[in-house]
Amino acid sequence: MDQSRGMISAYDTLGCLPNSDLQYCTWHALDAMVGWYRKAGKYIKDQIDVLKAHSHAYIYSRTLEAVELNRKQLTDLLLPDDRHYILETWKARERRFVAYYTKKLTNLGQTATSRVEGFNAKVHRHTNHQMGLQKAANKLISFVDDSWRGFFDDNDIARVERGIGIDRHFFQTPQGIITLPAIALINQQWQLLITNPQGKCTNQFRKQHLLPCAHNLQTTWSMGIPIPKSLVHPRWWLDGHILKDREWKPTYEPVQVVLLQLPHQQ
Repeated sequence: MDQSRGMISAYDTLGCLPNSDLQYCTWHALDAMVGWYRKAGKYIKDQIDVLKAHSHAYIYSRTLEAVELNRKQLTDLLLPDDRHYILETWKARERRFVAYYTKKLTNLGQTATSRVEGFNAKVHRHTNHQMGLQKAANKLISFVDDSWRGFFDDNDIARVERGIGIDRHFFQTPQGIITLPAIALINQQWQLLITNPQGKCTNQFRKQHLLPCAHNLQTTWSMGIPIPKSLVHPRWWLDGHILKDREWKPTYEPVQVVLLQLPHQQ
């Protein structure tokens, strides 16, 4: 989100969203920082460019050590009287916009609202302030219809298109059933599984993306079975459904049932 006061008040003061995590848009955070540097009127363009680069590094810090280091480097670049801006305005809010913290949230890897706000430019290509209400409404209806057709076209492509560079045996079940972006993310974890020894699972990838991590895929690898659909959250299914349970975990239950039945069929 872009730090709307109403949303922050609803979350922090009124407690209207007890089962949610409030995350700030990284684009708006960086924009706010750069805007403050300019408004201060104490820094030339080259200095602002350097401050922007260090602000970006601070926002996208992925380890706790990097957060501390990048915050200090950014703060040290500011004049002594301006350092309070980072330490008082942003340090207390780091859990809502710094990558080290937001990568632990169930945000499907999204850190900015630009994916939604990108529609603004598309809408403005179809409408303008001189257009009558009826004509503008018809233009918007046409735009929405085209967007929906594009969405379903992408789903149809995902049903028949096969990913490049993935194991055909292990990915035979997910292909045509879940989205191509989900397959790409799972394949990243699959490559980690088959190329690197796995340490203790942090559940971070699973929680953020609602997809199986390398540890969750170990059973598939050791048993030599295709990745079951039950390892993937329904939000990634091409024919998905609404899952009401807030806590979701990948499961091998359907596979276990089949294995138990095999001896009786012999």
